[in-house]
Amino acid sequence: MGLISAAILPHGTGLLPGRGESGNGFRAARTAALQVCADLAESRPELLVLAWPHGLRPEGFSAAVTAESAGGRQGDLEVEVTLDRDFARRWAAACREQGWAVYGVGIGTDQGPLARLELDWGAFVPLYLLSEVLKPLPRVVLVAPRRDGALRELIATGRVLAEVSREQRVALIASADQAHAHRQDGPYGFHPAAAWYDSAVERLVRDGKLSSLADLDLERVHLARPDSLWQMLLLAGAIGDIRPLRCHYTAPSYFGLLSASFFRKEAS
Repeated sequence: MGLISAAILPHGTGLLPGRGESGNGFRAARTAALQVCADLAESRPELLVLAWPHGLRPEGFSAAVTAESAGGRQGDLEVEVTLDRDFARRWAAACREQGWAVYGVGIGTDQGPLARLELDWGAFVPLYLLSEVLKPLPRVVLVAPRRDGALRELIATGRVLAEVSREQRVALIASADQAHAHRQDGPYGFHPAAAWYDSAVERLVRDGKLSSLADLDLERVHLARPDSLWQMLLLAGAIGDIRPLRCHYTAPSYFGLLSASFFRKEAS
């Protein structure tokens, strides 16, 4: 048992069924993401840990959601999951014991139907894609890594997550779109740092050198406008430097999409 599988999954809404535009690469990206989801499903996880960049943006600490449930809709598509608040609290407490600022964050009320997080696209899309191949979805832990601390801190908290996972079959997902400055007509405009960042990420992922993401020039990273680095560093700490089972990259729009799956050697 323990952390048995992991993945990087994009969260652009064009990956949802019926949403991709013909000929723009989203269909290929969706096929690749579903293959990664099938790899995760094959590992038979009892718990999903999803690190995502949008719904919570904690400053000065990383957050683990301690609500009872989460759900959301995108058009006629729906996802509802039960959250494992005990796991979230254990991970946060174990991180604090080692000096890392990680805290639980509740939603609404202490318990009941109002203790529910509304899923944004950053969590909805990977969970919906996974639900297409894994039914029913197991319990979920939602994690929001901080962006304003030392990058190596995220690697350290990922290691703690792997330690806390020892008693269950856990799959870890980094919800991550890559650089968002590939096109002038996009909301962030064009910057050559976008191509640099996505090329570096793809190379390090394929080479099994995830921890080296912490060595990237942060000034250039911010110019590239990704929302991926922090979740991927948490994943790097949890699984170590291993090569992916599969990896696919494309940039069909103003942002890059990368899907990758990983199996730990000790998985059984």
